[in-house]
Amino acid sequence: MKSPARQAIAEAERAELERMASGHGVMPSAATRARAVLMAADGLTPTDIAQCLSASASTVRRWRGWYQTGGLAGLLNGRPRSPRLAIAIADPALHRLALTHRSYLHEHQGEPLESNERLEFLGDAFLGLVIAEELYRRFPVEAEGRLTEMRSRLVRTETLAELAKDLGVGEALYLGRGEELSGGRSKERNLARGLEALIGALLLDQGHARAKKKVLRLFASLVEGLTDETAKDYKSLLQQQVQAHGGRSPSYLTVSAEGPDHTKRFTVEARVDDRVLGSGVGQSKRKAEQEAARAALAAMGVARSP
Repeated sequence: MKSPARQAIAEAERAELERMASGHGVMPSAATRARAVLMAADGLTPTDIAQCLSASASTVRRWRGWYQTGGLAGLLNGRPRSPRLAIAIADPALHRLALTHRSYLHEHQGEPLESNERLEFLGDAFLGLVIAEELYRRFPVEAEGRLTEMRSRLVRTETLAELAKDLGVGEALYLGRGEELSGGRSKERNLARGLEALIGALLLDQGHARAKKKVLRLFASLVEGLTDETAKDYKSLLQQQVQAHGGRSPSYLTVSAEGPDHTKRFTVEARVDDRVLGSGVGQSKRKAEQEAARAALAAMGVARSP
C-alpha cells in the first residue's frame, strides 16, 4: 500500500518518476535523482536516502530542491528551474502559469493546471501597445507605415525568441517530456510565447505602469537600435521634418570639390528654396549630403551635433 506522501504525487508524474528511476532513456545521474525523490515521497529521511544511494544528505536535499522548483525537468537537467530568469513575478501561481506549455498538461491531467496561452494573448496585446506608444513618441515625424514596420520588427517571433533566450525563459518552461526531447526549450515559437505570457503575468502582477516600465527596459537596446538606424538616414528625416511644417522638399547643392580624385572632399549645402539649412563635408557627395542634412536637423533641434 502506498504511503499518503507517495499518493500525493500525481499519478502521471509518479509514473514518469518511476520510469526515470529505472534508468530508461535517461542518464544514470538523473535516474539516481528520481529514485531519491521517490524515496522521499515514501517518507525516508535525507540521511536514509543518502545511505541507500551512496550520497551525502546535503546532496539529497539539493536534488529534492531541484524537483520542487523545476519538476521533472529539474531532475532531468540536473539544475533548478531558470536561476537566470530576469522577469520576476511576485505571485508564484501566476509565475508558473506563465511558463506552463500546453504539452505539460497532457502528461499531468490529474492536476488542476492551465496552459500559458491566455496569458500569452494578454502579453501580446500589452506588448504591442507599449511598443507602439514608445515608437510614436520617439519618432514624431515617421509615417504610419514606417512605424508599423518598426513595431513588427520588435515584436516578431524571431526578435522575441532571441530576447527570451537571453532572459533564460527557455530553461524555465514547464514542458511535456515529448516536447522536451524534441528540443522544445530552444524552439523560437515556445520562447516567444513564453516571453509574451510572462509579460501578461507581469501586467496582472504589478499593474500597467510598473509593467510598462519593465517592458521598456527589456526592449531598450532594441528600440535604441532603431533610433540609430533611423538617424543614419538624415536626408529622409530632414525631408519629413520640412514637409511636416508645410515646406518643399530640400535640395542639395555641391558648393565645392577639393583635392585629388582619391581623396576628394565635397562640401554640400542643404537648402529649401534659397535658404541654407545646413552644410556638410564628406569624401563623397552622398556623405556630404547626409552631413548637410544632419547639420540642418541639428539647427532645427531634431538631431544632435556630433
